Amino acid sequence: MMRLQYILTIFLLLLFCTLATAADLELSVDRNPVPFGQSVELTVEARGDQGAELDLEPLTRDFDILGRSQGKSISYFNGQATRLSRWTLTLMPKKTGDLMIPPLSLGTLRSEPLRLRVLPPDPNGSPGNSPFFIRLELGKETAYVDSQVKLKVRLYLGQNVLQGAVLTEPEFPQGAGEVRRLGEDRITESLIDGQRHQVVERDYALFPSTPGPQVLEPLMFEGQTARNRSFFNPYADGSGIQRIFSAPIRFDVQPLPGGSGTSSPISARELKLLQHWSPDASRISVGDALTHTLVLEAKGQRVEALSIPQIPYPESFKIYADRPEKSEEPDPLEINGRIELKTALIPTQGGKYQIPETQLRWWNSEQEQYETLLVPGRTFEVIPSQVPALQQAPPAPGLPPGPEEKSAETGTDSAELPDTKPGFWMPVALLLGAGWMLTGLLWWRSARRHPGTVPAGSEPSALQQEEARLKKACDSGRPGDIVPALLGWARTRYPQNPPMHLQELGLRLPAEAREEVDKLCQRLSRSGDDCWNADALWKALPRGKEPKAQKKDSALPPLYP
Repeated sequence: MMRLQYILTIFLLLLFCTLATAADLELSVDRNPVPFGQSVELTVEARGDQGAELDLEPLTRDFDILGRSQGKSISYFNGQATRLSRWTLTLMPKKTGDLMIPPLSLGTLRSEPLRLRVLPPDPNGSPGNSPFFIRLELGKETAYVDSQVKLKVRLYLGQNVLQGAVLTEPEFPQGAGEVRRLGEDRITESLIDGQRHQVVERDYALFPSTPGPQVLEPLMFEGQTARNRSFFNPYADGSGIQRIFSAPIRFDVQPLPGGSGTSSPISARELKLLQHWSPDASRISVGDALTHTLVLEAKGQRVEALSIPQIPYPESFKIYADRPEKSEEPDPLEINGRIELKTALIPTQGGKYQIPETQLRWWNSEQEQYETLLVPGRTFEVIPSQVPALQQAPPAPGLPPGPEEKSAETGTDSAELPDTKPGFWMPVALLLGAGWMLTGLLWWRSARRHPGTVPAGSEPSALQQEEARLKKACDSGRPGDIVPALLGWARTRYPQNPPMHLQELGLRLPAEAREEVDKLCQRLSRSGDDCWNADALWKALPRGKEPKAQKKDSALPPLYP
């Protein structure tokens, strides 16, 4: 019995020593050489149990680690148990040539280095051994600053992509330009060297901002595909990661001819400048509001590069410029920018005024020459505002003129007219007088029954029209539309003494409405809150005609002055 225990003890010691001395760290790759842009799988096996982490930092110098998996097992051979730890790493070489997979460490274990040869890609951009390749088509190799350069990218897929497909986009060095994508991807098919490829087309618009040679980094495509199994290797791994690069994007950028360097003209393939006046009249009165609308449309240019030319308006006009409305129209072929500016003009003095013609010089990127757009001038005659004089009320219908009034037909005093048939005129005068008194009594009773109402036909429809126009302008929320509508409403509400500008109008309004008008003035001067609310202005304004402050007199003149 003692002898059997002794033998078992010796056997366990030998087995422990075998496991301890069998510890080792080995490296292997699934293929060597490997084409540049294709991944390689590195297998790391450790025999023995070290209880430590594998140090992968040395690999990051020449490789990108795209994937990692780990497993453990125990195998028995000739009665001996072997613990095996395995790491499978997916590596993507960063460069071509003979690369060295450096020694890796696992606790006290250290592997031997492994040499890996990375083949260079095909310089002609043909597929070669890779199932993918990229071709670029540049619209022009010589461009001008801020001019659009079109770039077409075609990605050829010779195999189906399983997952994780990524295609990088062109990018300028910082501050050297901007890249805009045009439209959506288009997918077609093409037959190349007897192999069918799926083609993904993508368009870009490049806008270089600095002169000189421009080099954009190559585009990169990365995707996982199924690997081809062969008769000699039917158990090959079913997937692999492919990474391919395009050629660098190179083109020359020249400054605009004769550029001063202080302000570059607009560069576009086509440029239009439209204007509109509302109302379209050449004769206006002091206090009337005009709206001048300018629209600049550019084909082949971003909206950020557009600017409305400065118009030299007369100094005697109050100017209220709205914020420019900027937009870009979708177009699969190029970038189209649009900017619209509305300006409200209010003359404060009478006279003749002329807005001179304005020129806009721009660079035609398609014809490669300067061109000039003209903004036609405009001449206005401003009529000074006049308060109409009070006129004497005409005599009542059917009554003879007063003793001091002139006859419209003879020009003589009405007192000199012969008084023919006095017995006839007296009953007629009494009858008409009684009719007027009855009319006045009915009007007075109607006013008492319906206080605050105005008889039908007495209130002019112009005020209702101006209120509707002002409501529509407030609904739009654009100060450039609200200012002329507000002043037009004020002229109709205060016809005897219309306000000349917004500040004067505010003094006549209630406190809440005056506060909203002040906010509108601050918004127009750019010192107010951008969250100004036009609906609050409309709700605060009074409705209907201005109430009269004087005492009510009889609406009928004396029958017998």
